[in-house]
Amino acid sequence: ECHLFEPNLTLIELIRRSINLYPQTKWHLEPSAVSAAAGEVRFLVVPHQTGISHLVESGGVLVRAITIDQYLSSMGLSYIDIIKIDVEGHELSVLRGARNALISRRVGVIYFEYCRSHLARQDAPGDPIKFLQNVGFSVCFSQSWDLRTYGPATHTIKKGVAGHGLPLIPVEGRQLPAMTDLLAVPSENLSPY
Repeated sequence: ECHLFEPNLTLIELIRRSINLYPQTKWHLEPSAVSAAAGEVRFLVVPHQTGISHLVESGGVLVRAITIDQYLSSMGLSYIDIIKIDVEGHELSVLRGARNALISRRVGVIYFEYCRSHLARQDAPGDPIKFLQNVGFSVCFSQSWDLRTYGPATHTIKKGVAGHGLPLIPVEGRQLPAMTDLLAVPSENLSPY
């Protein structure tokens, strides 16, 4: 079962077509942005490269915004195996809107894009990592290129938990590249590799 959130109305029709290719999966498409608070936010659509469209303080178009905590409650969901976040610098706001779910361990792992220049649009680039650490998650490198740079792997997800055996390296104390993908795991679910 997959829950997708997309504020770009242009992409929603394309997503619906893609969903039809996988009828064995139960899909929920929510035409909203995910943020720290419910309401409305401004969304800048970049027509020539929709993948870099993002939230802005002014300009853009008004779109509906929801939080992960609100969505879980409204859908009656008790647990999410994985949250994938790719919101072009708005990661901290998404995490703030999932705070209750993260603290209560209703989320297994979070996979998110880390792009220093995109994060600087909203907050300090290290803020999503600090936030996750403050709610008891360990943030790790999981991409092969990062493991080659910072490796060898020192940790994995503990036995009996989905993802066990995945090679990981905690980012704490290490210089982050300008751009990569990171994986956050409840600290109690991280074990030596």
